[in-house]
This record gives sequence, structure tokens and C-alpha cells, in this order.
Amino acid sequence: MVDLGKKHDNTGGPVEATKSENKVYYPTVYISDKDLGLGEEDVGKEMMATVKVKVRGVSMNKREGDKKSHSIDLDILSIDLGKPMKSKTGNATQDAIEEGLEEQKVKKGK
Repeated sequence: MVDLGKKHDNTGGPVEATKSENKVYYPTVYISDKDLGLGEEDVGKEMMATVKVKVRGVSMNKREGDKKSHSIDLDILSIDLGKPMKSKTGNATQDAIEEGLEEQKVKKGK
């Protein structure tokens, strides 16, 4: 799994960062007119999803200072939401990433 979080780019700004500049932002998907079985009680919960996508475009731009910027444009064709995740450490997403990495090690015989 790839963590899609991104911190605010403070390039060219004041040296002292504000709390909002240290916040991690994630891409957002807005889905309307489909009942995915979620309710108000699910707001804020993390869950695993299986998503079928169509790649519409891929680009890489080189910025000043050799920083590369990658962009991917996806159409979300379908989605299957799992049950809310239970966390061992308080970060369910990180737990899932680490669990997936452990499963890969087992499959490779490491």
C-alpha cells in the first residue's frame, strides 16, 4: 500500500510552520446517488476498500531543486467497502500497511 498523505508545501513561505501546514492531506473522492451502506456513525472511521479504477492520465513534472511531482488521473469505476478497521496502535491505516508488508514477507519466504 502507498500512503497518499501529503503535507502542505511551504516553499517560499515563512520558516515557522503553522499547525495547518503540518497537517497531512489526502485525496478525496466524492460519491453521490449511491447507497454504499454507510451511516453517520461511520464518519471518521477508517476501512479498507477494494476499488476498480481506470487510469486516465499519468504525468511527472520536475520542479526547482530536482523535486519531482507525480500526478495520476483516475476514474473510479466501482468500490467495495469493508467493515471499519480496528486498530492495535491507534492508526488503523498504518496497522494495515504493516500487516500487508508482513504478509508479503511470508509469501516470499523471508
